[in-house]
Amino acid sequence: SGLRPFVSSGAAQQVNFPVTMPASPGTYHVYVDVHAGGYLILAYQGTEDIVIAAPAFTFSNVKVVAQWAGGHSYPSPYFTARISNDTPDAITHTLTLHHRRTRAGVPDSFAPVLQTFNLTLVGGGSYNYVYDGWGDHCGKSGSPPRNYCDWPPLYVGYTSYFWLEDEMGNKSVEVSITT
Repeated sequence: SGLRPFVSSGAAQQVNFPVTMPASPGTYHVYVDVHAGGYLILAYQGTEDIVIAAPAFTFSNVKVVAQWAGGHSYPSPYFTARISNDTPDAITHTLTLHHRRTRAGVPDSFAPVLQTFNLTLVGGGSYNYVYDGWGDHCGKSGSPPRNYCDWPPLYVGYTSYFWLEDEMGNKSVEVSITT
């Protein structure tokens, strides 16, 4: 935060000074230099770095419905959410669509990550995310959410839960569907 004047009285004194932090997300080293009479008498580098994380996206209109298509034996989820950047700056996050299911309230071992993708939103921007489990683009890559297969089937007697989550653990609300 720059040089700060300090007058010594010869006695022990407490010194306070403002610290300026960078605004951009990233990992930064900590440096403290002490000058006396214009001379550097101590140069200190902190033992821990400071991590500035990007603000979280907000999630709204999170929904899931069952859809039947293509003569398949089971319905597939149709998950939607609006993802927004409520800050004035562009933000990038890695988002993951999660799924877990229960039968009669008992969780089963099926708890996959359905899709992971990077999303950059300009300040004030938003994105309407859609995961269409009956996609006809199995095995093809491309912008989200076009890199998945017909998955997961919604089996009769199960409750399936879906949510989006970023790399920092910020989550949308969980939505569920029982078939």
